[in-house]
Amino acid sequence: MAVLPLLLLAAEVQAQPVALAWDANTESDLAGYVVSYGTAPGQTSGSADVGMQTTWSFTTGVPGRTYYFRVQAYNTSRVMSAPSAEVSATIPNTVMPPVGTSPFGYVDTPIDNAAGVTGSLAMTGWALDNALVTRLRILRDPVAGEPSGSLVYVGDGSFVVGARTDLAAIYYALPGNTRAGWGLLILTNFLPNLGNGTFRLHAYADDADGNSTLLGTKTITCTNSSSTTPFGAIDTPTPGQTVSGTINVFGWVLSRGTRRADPPGGGTVRVVIDGVAVGSPGAWNRRSDLTALFPAAQYSGIATALGVFPLDTTTLANGVHQIAWGVTDNQGGASGIGSRYFTVANGAASTLAQGTASAGMSSTGTAAVNMTLRSLQGRRGFDLDAPFRTYRYNAEGLAVVQAEELDRIELRTGASDGFLATPNGLQALPFGARLDADGTFTWQPGVAFVGTYDFVFNGAAGSNRVRIVLNPKGSGRVGPQVVIDTPSPTASGVSQPFVVAGWAADLDADIDTGIEAVHVWAYPLTGDAPVFVGTASLGGARPDVGAVYGDRFRRSGYGIIVSGLTPGDYDMAVFAWSTVTQGFVPAKTVRVTVR
Repeated sequence: MAVLPLLLLAAEVQAQPVALAWDANTESDLAGYVVSYGTAPGQTSGSADVGMQTTWSFTTGVPGRTYYFRVQAYNTSRVMSAPSAEVSATIPNTVMPPVGTSPFGYVDTPIDNAAGVTGSLAMTGWALDNALVTRLRILRDPVAGEPSGSLVYVGDGSFVVGARTDLAAIYYALPGNTRAGWGLLILTNFLPNLGNGTFRLHAYADDADGNSTLLGTKTITCTNSSSTTPFGAIDTPTPGQTVSGTINVFGWVLSRGTRRADPPGGGTVRVVIDGVAVGSPGAWNRRSDLTALFPAAQYSGIATALGVFPLDTTTLANGVHQIAWGVTDNQGGASGIGSRYFTVANGAASTLAQGTASAGMSSTGTAAVNMTLRSLQGRRGFDLDAPFRTYRYNAEGLAVVQAEELDRIELRTGASDGFLATPNGLQALPFGARLDADGTFTWQPGVAFVGTYDFVFNGAAGSNRVRIVLNPKGSGRVGPQVVIDTPSPTASGVSQPFVVAGWAADLDADIDTGIEAVHVWAYPLTGDAPVFVGTASLGGARPDVGAVYGDRFRRSGYGIIVSGLTPGDYDMAVFAWSTVTQGFVPAKTVRVTVR
């Protein structure tokens, strides 16, 4: 893919929004463009997949802050071009941008045309209005077998206070500006065909005056039939529910095939609140609606998928908390399920220290930086046995942690208190975050949190800053990345022998590509047992990958010749072994017809 010249429309830089335009790429396999931006040269704090558009408006900048923009093209195999030259623009410190009489906003995630989506999917964005935005509706296009002409309701997004402090600063006079961010967690397994196929999602914002606006649409392709990670849901508490005393937290977990996520089958399930494990569910049993939906032949743990955990909420501080279940199946696949907020309202004060997660701030809450630390130990994800890795502080005393939305972040800060740095000054830690007495910071950001969040941690020796970047799921900017270039998903069929090839890298690795082995399997769509194809060759030259992610990922190519399969339809699955996680990461798949 060729490098694109990026042109800034200077006439529109002096007011919101910042307008960007670039020359069109003329390559025949062009599939779209991604614009990335950050608050420092070469740094990325957010991105937008704009499809085939060659213009884009940046609407969420903080007044007085300078942003740096780059654009990349990508082809039908999701191979990215090298980034364009960087341009910058400073958001002026002016009055609040003009608004109309109908809701306005944006759909941030998922990435449009995301492929290989499995399990839980966060649909997030923001919405505001001169009258209060009262509802955010998510609907989808009907699929084959459903009545045409009418959208199908999926669910309502939740508005989350503090998720988008950047917008609260820009639209300071609008009602609901502090809860502009919204999100809905969609369990894609409940979409038609057990969550397999292509779906288009629509987000509508409704205001108190009866106006409604389509904020945007996102198209996703789900491949739950070849998923290797656990999935499931929490049934209680419901999103946003207010609870007190002891409650039963009901939920369920499953993995596909012979993999088992339920503890009777060898899985591990932990209840995680604000990023901290508080216990494990028990009384595993069946549930009739689940056994009717998920066949036992394809989901071997269905008879013991339902569990319950008695939660004593008096051990939690009164206020909003974030809950999820961290699930690891009997083959090491791990994921978080059921993420949602709930509110504790007990009459007595909490018996659990919440650090600076409360509204009060100590006198040490200052943004002054004393560069006392050289590195920070941390980890992310719901595998609570995963090893810690090292994050380095730069010359400005800033450590950057790249993560994904709905992730779990755990950092050993050594701090006694901490704050969220916002355009309006230091604030209490966001929902789902806590700082324990030993300086361990955990954050379990729920739906609506996406983008860049800056924290200040204070200790006896001074203050240090940590930037946590919550990238959209599937953005390819954090952790293990596996891309299949060939065969193409648009191919009508392949004749044997054929090649499965692409690239694989773990972007969290400090040495080499972070990938030690790549295994390829073929999953028949008939439901028959998968076929192990073999171990791919590693080390192929990928200068395109090196140009985007750094030179040490230049030798990230893999490839294998496939032969001997019985003709038919397959999901070809590529599993990469990460030296960071010390295990195989979730597979990427491509569906092919083998002649």
